[in-house]
Amino acid sequence: MGRFTDQEELRQDAKRRLARRRGTELPEDNEARKRLEARMIATSLASQGDLDAKKPRRQKASPSEGSAAGGTGFLQRLFARVIQAPLRFLVALAVLALAAFVAYNAFFTQEPFWGLGADGEGAEGEDVPTKTYLLEASDVAIPESFDPGLAERLKAQAEVDHEVLVIANQINAYGRFGPSNQENLIKLALDEPAARPFVGSLPSAYPVNGNTAYSEKVEKGRIPRLYQWDTRWAFKEYSSAPLGLTGCCPTAFSMVYMGLTGRSDMTPGHMADLARERGYMSAANGTVGDFLVDVAPELGLVCFKGDIDPYSLRAGILEGYTYICNVGAGDFTVDGHFFVITGLSEDGRLIINDPFSEARSNQLWDIDQVVGQSIALYALAAP
Repeated sequence: MGRFTDQEELRQDAKRRLARRRGTELPEDNEARKRLEARMIATSLASQGDLDAKKPRRQKASPSEGSAAGGTGFLQRLFARVIQAPLRFLVALAVLALAAFVAYNAFFTQEPFWGLGADGEGAEGEDVPTKTYLLEASDVAIPESFDPGLAERLKAQAEVDHEVLVIANQINAYGRFGPSNQENLIKLALDEPAARPFVGSLPSAYPVNGNTAYSEKVEKGRIPRLYQWDTRWAFKEYSSAPLGLTGCCPTAFSMVYMGLTGRSDMTPGHMADLARERGYMSAANGTVGDFLVDVAPELGLVCFKGDIDPYSLRAGILEGYTYICNVGAGDFTVDGHFFVITGLSEDGRLIINDPFSEARSNQLWDIDQVVGQSIALYALAAP
């Protein structure tokens, strides 16, 4: 069998070689080649199938889903064309407008404040606050009638103090109270920083009717310090001007009343009303001094005119009297003024409460110096 097989194979091999020379193939070789090609095709298809299996399959969208996707894309394109582009333009325009506004305010405007402008008087003569703009201190026009030294002080202080700059810008509005009071207001603002709210607000706040209660605690036997330019009563009209300018006597009387009685019901505003009602307020010169002597008994006080000499004044203070001093031109005023003498210091100088000046109230005063300027001395006490 084995031998036959070997011979058969030799015979077949000889046929193959002969067929190759003739360019033909044996049937058996043709079949073998076809089987080989079939196996190669099968192997290639199998490999491609494995690759396809590894790739994610894209699901076919339903008709409704396809419509929704198309609609979304359309809306996105519409939004980009109709809304986003104009919105970007408006944002850019707003940024440019803001930049222009900042530049304009930085270079072409001045600081606004509320005061009396050119149209600061109403139809019936009432003051109407109007919005205006602050000038630089160097640009403020000072009236020629002003004391040159005071004008220089005002401009110098306005350079460094905003509150004084506002006051300087309103200098013409103070002219309505007369040239003398116009200077007095400026001097008050420069000498008394605590009075600046009164001076700065005066053009728009004056006049104010009614009275504001005094809320601080009052101790009997201790004279409180009150100032006529306190904004609780300073804007009240008195003697044709603000009480802050003309109310020294009512304010001095109010201090003594509170200190001697321990009561606070008679503020400077109330005292001014009382002087007006009783006829002791002059038309343009403040208060007549007899107001103190005549009205004191109604308020539970004793008041009389004392002798104007240092010895009598010193003796009266040591006996327990509190004095209201009326002075003329000198260290305290250029015309007339009232203030309170509350006692003596250890070295014999006078302790005073000046209703117009915190600075002067903080000083001790030589008794001869004060008596030499006095017009009248009113001694007051609680019986």
